Amino acid sequence: MKNANVNNKNEKRYEINLFKRKSWYNFLYVIIKDCPYQLDKIHFYNEDGIVYTNTKSWFGEYSFNVHLKTTKEIKRKIKVDFSNKLPFVIRSQCDWDTRYDLYLPIEDFDLKVSYEKHGSMIMQKVEFYDEDNQLCDFKTCVKYLRQQLIEIDIKYQKHLENIKSLENMTEMYFLNEITTLKGLLEEYHREQENIANYTVEDYLKEINEN
Repeated sequence: MKNANVNNKNEKRYEINLFKRKSWYNFLYVIIKDCPYQLDKIHFYNEDGIVYTNTKSWFGEYSFNVHLKTTKEIKRKIKVDFSNKLPFVIRSQCDWDTRYDLYLPIEDFDLKVSYEKHGSMIMQKVEFYDEDNQLCDFKTCVKYLRQQLIEIDIKYQKHLENIKSLENMTEMYFLNEITTLKGLLEEYHREQENIANYTVEDYLKEINEN
């Protein structure tokens, strides 16, 4: 198993303990100067900005306490700052509850990144081990493959409604609508086949070309 500490062993390390306040409540908390902050999202960043985002405040399918160590002490900040390479929390944009986003400097963690296809989505998986050698991971959808199908279906339903109305419709207009429907149906089936054949390798090729 890997350890989260990827820096010089002689370098001073600061603990960050993410914990559950209730067994049935997944959201994690962090304490800064004796004040608990409920987390909303967890970001890993470098000097250029956010690299990976965990849209949940916990890791894995079910939440558990996480023990981390970083090279700088965690702070509460009022605005995002990527220049100091320190862990910090900032008020999140959650508008129905008071929560905070946690920002962690990516260089303090040995992250492994992989990609998987789940149905019609390409998922990015990020994982690492905390100081107790617990596997911490989270997944993010980086490409949704059904968007083109949705757009084709919207067009199909629109033309289908045109035919159903039959108001002031000439024979030529009716035949044109039928032809359009057939073309959209064929396009829909081709797109279904494209989705079935799309692979993680196709996605990686796309992002490398951009």
